[in-house]
Order: sequence, then C-alpha cells, then structure tokens
Amino acid sequence: MPRYQFQLESLQELREADRTKHRERLAVVLQAQDRLAEQTEAVMKELRELTSSQRVALRSGNLDVNNLVECQRYEFVLKSQEKTLRQQAATLEEEAVRRRDALAEAEKQVRVLEKLDERRREEFQQAEARKEENRLNEVAAQRHLRQIARQSP
Repeated sequence: MPRYQFQLESLQELREADRTKHRERLAVVLQAQDRLAEQTEAVMKELRELTSSQRVALRSGNLDVNNLVECQRYEFVLKSQEKTLRQQAATLEEEAVRRRDALAEAEKQVRVLEKLDERRREEFQQAEARKEENRLNEVAAQRHLRQIARQSP
C-alpha cells in the first residue's frame, strides 16, 4: 500500500518556522514589558519612600532648606523617569499588539495547511480503501467464477 505524502509539506514547514519566529519575537517584547514594569515599580517605590521621608521631616520640624531642595530635585528626576518608563510601556504595548496580530496570522496560516493536510490524508485513505475493496471484490468474483466453473459438468 502506498504511503501518504503531503504535497505542501515544505510550505507547511516554512509556515511553522515563521510561526515559531513570531512566537519568539512576541516573547522578547513580553520580557521587555516585564523588565519595564519592574523598573517602574522600583521608581514608584522610591517616590513613595521620598514622599514619606519628606513628611517625617516636616512633622519633626527639622527643615533643612538644602535637603528640601535636594529632595525636590530628586523627586523631579524620579517623576521624569516614571513618565519616560510609562511612555516606553505604551510603545511596547503597541508593539506587543502588532506581534500578537502577526502571530495570530501565522497560526492561521499553519492551521489552514494542517486542515488541508488532514483532508487530503482522509481522501487518500478513502481512495486506498476503495482500491482495496475493489481488489477484494475482484478476487471474490474470480473465486466465485472458478467455483461455478468447477461445479459445471
């Protein structure tokens, strides 16, 4: 019995490789988003700690103008970093959406070929089953004719 061979197997392999490439590209963006989220959280934590230390200083009544100016400068730097990180996060989110869409399209292309392969495999198996059935019918018919020929005087 002949073996089934999908005619578009090489194209399917190319599309699967393309899908893998898109998965890897999306993973890179997701990792970058995670790192950026960690950096943003660290800046936010630093801002909370700075605000808390300023409140403590104000409550204690020990106001050092130089320290207050230095804290305000540092707060400005931290808020600037936070703004930059949020802008980068928005840019990364846009890129993640683009890469998710590209991955979805690559997945779709692979599924189309998988379904085609499945359909053609079934057609091949049905055709082979019909050939086998015809062959068996032919053998049975020949046996029957031989049996009739033997029984005829």
